[in-house]
Formats: sequence, C-alpha cells, structure tokens
Amino acid sequence: MTKAAPHLAVDNCTMRFGGIVAVKDFSMTLETGEIFALIGPNGAGKTTVFNMVTGVYTPTSGQIRFRGEAISGKRPNKIAAHGVARTFQNIRLIPGITVLENVVLAYHLHTGYGFAGALFQSDHARACERDVREKAMALLALFALDKIAAEPATSLPYGSQRRLEIARALALGPTLLLLDEPAAGMNPQEAIDLMRLIRFVREKFSLTVLLVEHNMKVVMGIGERIQVMDHGETISLGSPDEVRRDAKVIEAYLGKPV
Repeated sequence: MTKAAPHLAVDNCTMRFGGIVAVKDFSMTLETGEIFALIGPNGAGKTTVFNMVTGVYTPTSGQIRFRGEAISGKRPNKIAAHGVARTFQNIRLIPGITVLENVVLAYHLHTGYGFAGALFQSDHARACERDVREKAMALLALFALDKIAAEPATSLPYGSQRRLEIARALALGPTLLLLDEPAAGMNPQEAIDLMRLIRFVREKFSLTVLLVEHNMKVVMGIGERIQVMDHGETISLGSPDEVRRDAKVIEAYLGKPV
C-alpha cells in the first residue's frame, strides 16, 4: 500500500533577500493530525518559513507541497483556499468592524456568489449571507465570543483578540492551521487556557497544527514533535524530551534550559 503524502512537506527550501540568506536548505514534514512546533531564537527564520508556506514569499529554491500538491509560488488567497490558514505574531484584526464581521469576512472565501450577486442582492446571495452569519455566530460561541459579537473587534481584551484571530482563521475551513506566537503577551493562566484551546480546535476541526512559539511551557506542553532552527537551519528535531536535552538547543537559547 502506498503511504499517504505528508500533510505539509517543505523540501530543501532556501530564502534569500539580496545577499541575506534568511532560510538555508530547510526541510520540514508534518503528518496529518499532529501538533508540530517550530522554535528557535529571534531571527532564526521561523516567520520566514511561515511566509513561504502561506505564499507571502516564494522560496528562492526548493519546493513546498501541501497534501502532495506543489504550492510554492501560489498566491496567498489560493493557498488559503486549498486549506491553509494562519494567525500572526502581531494580531491583525480588521479595525473599524465588529467581532462578527471579522469572522464573516473570512467565510466569504467560500461563498458561491460573485460581484453581481452581491451588488444586486440576489436571492442566492442573501441566502448565502444568512448562512455565513449563522456559521460565524456558531463559531464565535465555541470561543465564548458570541455575546460580544457586535463589539468592535479591536476593543476586546488581548486574550479575546487572540481567540478571535484563531476563530477567524478557522472560518477559512483549513486542514492546516499555522499559529505564529499565539501566547505572546499572555499571562500564565491565559497560556494554559491557550493550550487547552489549541488541543480543542485540533480535535474539533480535525486539524494539523504548526506552531511557532517562544513560550517553552506552551511548546513542551502541546508540541508532539519539535523542530529547532538557528540562523536559518535546523539544529534539532524530535520529541519534547529529546529536544529539551539536546546540547545544541540549550546553546542556541544561551544556556537557558527549555
């Protein structure tokens, strides 16, 4: 029997910006359903990897495959439509609109009507809009955000904004969810709640999760496999216990235990 293709495969990718090599000959493989953590010091190249996977950057060399299909060089909206969604290190909610509207906009990637339907408010367009709003409210309820759906999104407390950003990403209907430092700025209790949330959405939505995070309690608490980068290259890959004991990892983190 032929083995199924990895959910995500980054094969020998290099990303150059002029004379600067941000990522060098980098490979990474995610199996379907796992929570995979990518860690490393600031400037190691982690966000560059995220940007290559999501189409913000096209690798200078190498190939990225999502469920066996090459996606390198495709536009971010096309990659999102394939089933790849992400959050950002700095929260990027849309200002000036509500909590609900932020999620509704994400659902529009999969609505079945075009510009003319929206302009003339066809019966099909109106039915789609009702369906989208119902789905958005149901999704917000899972994140305990439905009671504040009419509030301006950027007025929410920090932890709620993080939850909303994850909810909005899920509205895209992904099978791969990329989380870029979701615990940044959280207190210890919020970080614990975040770990529960990530496990929950992985099971609820049958997701594969790629996590970039500096909070080592979060990484070691939920990461099933961990890959460590330094200066654009992989220095370690393994289980949390294997990575925690790796001398190269300890050195890369300036001697601090992880």
